[in-house]
Amino acid sequence: MSDTLLIRRLMMGEIICMVTDEAAVDRLQNPAIMDHVNTALAYVGMKLSSNEVKSYFYASYADLSKTADAQHLKQRLQSIVKIMHPLFQFIELITKANNEDSYPTQGHTYLFSQLLMTIENNDALADMLTNLSNKSLFKSARAKSNTNDRLRSLLTTMVNEGLLYTSEEGLRYVVTGQFDYYLSIYHQIVALDSPEVMAEVAEEQVDLALFA
Repeated sequence: MSDTLLIRRLMMGEIICMVTDEAAVDRLQNPAIMDHVNTALAYVGMKLSSNEVKSYFYASYADLSKTADAQHLKQRLQSIVKIMHPLFQFIELITKANNEDSYPTQGHTYLFSQLLMTIENNDALADMLTNLSNKSLFKSARAKSNTNDRLRSLLTTMVNEGLLYTSEEGLRYVVTGQFDYYLSIYHQIVALDSPEVMAEVAEEQVDLALFA
């Protein structure tokens, strides 16, 4: 993969992670490539950012004192906050169906057959699945008449949102770095206790990706 293509993907707002593109992450972990990418991003007011262990990368604003950049960032933050409520409900459903009690993280795997079997044999989980189908994020599941199709629709939505990845025809789903990123951003917003989702964003407070 060329550095040019990597830079374009970052500028388009993609979260490049180990789950979806391990080779690209390995390349971005190279200090020389990292410097090259940072130099290119600097021309458009961006910089290369990552989580602490560098298992996913993204482009973030280099200077949030610029009004246009700060406003664009605020709008993106609001869209993330909007998706978090149904996302937390989805997390609750699949963690219970998988007999777990903590948030999944990047690389965590779910087997469709196991989730389906558990939900079909648990009325409470089946009700949770039905309730999720009424959320706007999962509206494609509303018309589904059975648990199999409804669950499949929810998981497909998560794949389309970039939060899950599947490469085995829907048999196995893997949590992506974008999922971790969304949770990290949400927790930072909550910690800042800003009901207006940070009307004024300080660069040292939060380091966020550019999304086109």
